[in-house]
Amino acid sequence: MIYVVITAVVLMIVGVILLNTVGDFPDVMGGILIFISSIIFVTIPFLGYSWVAAKTKAEIINREYGTHYTREEIFYANDVIDTIQQIKRKRIEVSGDLFKDTVK
Repeated sequence: MIYVVITAVVLMIVGVILLNTVGDFPDVMGGILIFISSIIFVTIPFLGYSWVAAKTKAEIINREYGTHYTREEIFYANDVIDTIQQIKRKRIEVSGDLFKDTVK
């Protein structure tokens, strides 16, 4: 995440330098770089929140289901993990006995 912030800052600095250069091409490139870095700065808070929330979600899932998911797995593959859990839940419900795996 810090590399994304550093990249956005560098893009912003290069964009400002290009805007202060004489000529049409540097002005256009400077505007494009500043626009891209602005989009990155707007996107970072949303990704940052999801990154922090992924750790808590991983802890809860690991505690409840006895798994060993990491923050990265939850952040990048959240939909896949949820789909797998839904498939497992449906398979247990189809068999008709919700406690089949826990009580023997």
